[in-house]
Amino acid sequence: MFAIFVISFSSYQAFVVPNQNAQVEFNHYTEVRDDMQELRQAHLATVDDGEPRSPSVQLGTTYNERVLAVNPPNPQGTLRSEEVGEFRLQDAPGLESGANIDTEDVCGTNRPESKAVRYEPSYARLSDAEAGPIVYESTVLYRETGDGDVILDSDQLVIQGSRINLVPLRSELAQSGRSTSFGMSSNGYGVEKRLQSGATPTVVIPTSLSASDWEELLASENVDSVSDHPEGVEVTLGADAWRVRCAVTSDAEAPSVVPPEPESTSLAFGQGGVTDYSAGNTEDTVTVANGLWTNIDKIAEMRLGGSRTTSLSGDDDVNSGEGVVAEFKIEDGTDDDVTFAKVAVSKDSSGQFQDRLVQLSDSPDNNEQTATLTADAAERILDGGQTDVLSVDSYTKTSFDRSDGNFGGYVETIEQMEDATIQTVDIRGRLGVEIVSGQVDLEIDADDRSQSYVYKSTDEIEFEVTAEGEADGQDVDLEIKDSGGQEVDSAKPRADRETLDFDGTKTFTLTWTPDWDDLSSGETYEAVVTSEDDEEVATVTIAQEDNPYFDVEIDGTNSPVDYSDELLVNITVENIGDASGQPQPQVSVADQDGDSQSGDTLAPGESQTFNISYDTSNIDTSNTGELTLTATTDDEQAERTVRVENPDIIRNPDADDLSTNESSTAQNISFELGKDLDAGNDQIRIDVTDTADDVSYDTSDSSWNVVSGDGSVSNVNSNNGRVQSVTYDVEGDDDSGDEITIEADNVNTSAADAGNSYTVEYRVESANDYPEGSNGDTDTTSFSTD
Repeated sequence: MFAIFVISFSSYQAFVVPNQNAQVEFNHYTEVRDDMQELRQAHLATVDDGEPRSPSVQLGTTYNERVLAVNPPNPQGTLRSEEVGEFRLQDAPGLESGANIDTEDVCGTNRPESKAVRYEPSYARLSDAEAGPIVYESTVLYRETGDGDVILDSDQLVIQGSRINLVPLRSELAQSGRSTSFGMSSNGYGVEKRLQSGATPTVVIPTSLSASDWEELLASENVDSVSDHPEGVEVTLGADAWRVRCAVTSDAEAPSVVPPEPESTSLAFGQGGVTDYSAGNTEDTVTVANGLWTNIDKIAEMRLGGSRTTSLSGDDDVNSGEGVVAEFKIEDGTDDDVTFAKVAVSKDSSGQFQDRLVQLSDSPDNNEQTATLTADAAERILDGGQTDVLSVDSYTKTSFDRSDGNFGGYVETIEQMEDATIQTVDIRGRLGVEIVSGQVDLEIDADDRSQSYVYKSTDEIEFEVTAEGEADGQDVDLEIKDSGGQEVDSAKPRADRETLDFDGTKTFTLTWTPDWDDLSSGETYEAVVTSEDDEEVATVTIAQEDNPYFDVEIDGTNSPVDYSDELLVNITVENIGDASGQPQPQVSVADQDGDSQSGDTLAPGESQTFNISYDTSNIDTSNTGELTLTATTDDEQAERTVRVENPDIIRNPDADDLSTNESSTAQNISFELGKDLDAGNDQIRIDVTDTADDVSYDTSDSSWNVVSGDGSVSNVNSNNGRVQSVTYDVEGDDDSGDEITIEADNVNTSAADAGNSYTVEYRVESANDYPEGSNGDTDTTSFSTD
């Protein structure tokens, strides 16, 4: 018996304990990732409003207590700051002076240093590949892996639309142990400098990430080039009406460097453009000459006011005098409606109004639909008050005739726009603009969207609802419907009601008191929350009596992952029924099922945690990006959005430069494999068509040799005696990280001129295990002749 005990204990210590400890570590790492996301949000909020914040990070965790088995020391993570580099600004001519603006003009110091905040775990079981360091720097959160790659866990906010945000973070943080809080203080953004229209400034961003990482982060921005720099990356921006601002953050009580205060000088002329207005809020006041608003559901008001006047020359149907002119393009992305608006308010030298007009049209050249503002409405625009240019009360009209496409018809079109973009075309003077949404949007709390109860087990079922927008006496009703869409008799005419009278955001609870005699066990009911503008639906499932019922929640994942890698999913299953049973949860992604696991027998009220691996190669090869992860039991399901990335199959492409007037020279063409490919099936084509007749490659197979790599060259494709492409066949042990180098012998450059540049394209011809049209299946490089 003693021998059996020793063997059993040894197996338990060798296998069960490590696996359980790995689960503890995985759960903790998921929590730390959330904490670091909150740290990032705290930093961004602090620089926006100047209010200090103290986000917390759970540095370590505790293994399960054991009576007999032995645990390693509990993990004690470390959070510390580390040097990164300096923010720099170059080639940034100011709008007013024309002189170059540098970081001292907006940050209060020249080339301010910025640091990264780095979390280092110290797990006994999980490797760096599974739980690597987490780093926050220059608005980007990412994870390092064991092979030198990184996984981006956020976007960047240094370049936003036409705004450059410099956000140096100064810290001397060095903490280890179980948990810590990180104090953040900032004076917020100070002065904002506007650059000349068409400027192409260069920004050096302090970062440890590579230029290719930042190219990905900046893919949707107006960027000409991104290259490596000793301080991080150097980003050259495209032509635009750029604006620059800075907010220095410190972990001390207050930053030692304070950005300059905003200047009070008037802006004489606006070039048009965009701001970084967030769709998360439905109203904003803009006091610069540019503006863009998106995703505003049903515009209720467009308020203008708080202006600074400028001299008007008397062109474009405007009289000479002092005043403002504003022209807008208002576009609905839902149905492509476009309306152009022009507002002109001016006074002569005696202070009498010369212009107080609003023109609306469907074309910038059509200004026939004109209305005259009242003197009071025009005065408010100039004197700091606000005038709603969509309200008939602002005009000398007594009503809007909304027929035949006239002025009132244009107003109605604007008010009904649901996915509105409002962009300034031209502003002369300085004008405050406020856009107000006319729709109340509803949102049911995620935890309340899918609820389950055993028959007759509760007296009340609650739904937390958040309303956003503006309402005056608008009712929000809760209605209960059965699976056939019929209202439940006991809930008629409604289960609960909230009357809204607010402007902004309001959260409240709607309650259903079920009459169990009207309900059926085993049935799923809809809880419908409705207002005049919106509708949200939740479900309530009634479990049968004397049966187990398994609820499921997704606790965490290791998303994002590359296609064909394992997605690790942590779920908890709870038996909320009134009988014991054995759950068998399963996960799926994009409706493609993965493995299921059999759980323990759970008594009522008991729960079990599962760690399930999902092979993302199960997903259809045309389906990557943001996908829906579903965890299911026989009774319930839970969903979460995960990201499966297109893999970079080709990395670091390169081709040797060549000298001219060579009749037979050699050239190395190389690239690195970003993923394991399928030996015997996968091929990579190297296209040299861009060399035209300038650079000629030998068409003989023997002139193409593999210098490094286990594959071979085949299919030297030529046309009229000129090589257009060659194909590299993947063989043997060609794995991720391997550098493939092909030597082209007998290259002729006799027809090439010095200083020419030629493109070489690499394309994966066949990669059975990777998505079709993957962003990572093609890349280019160039070489030159001298």
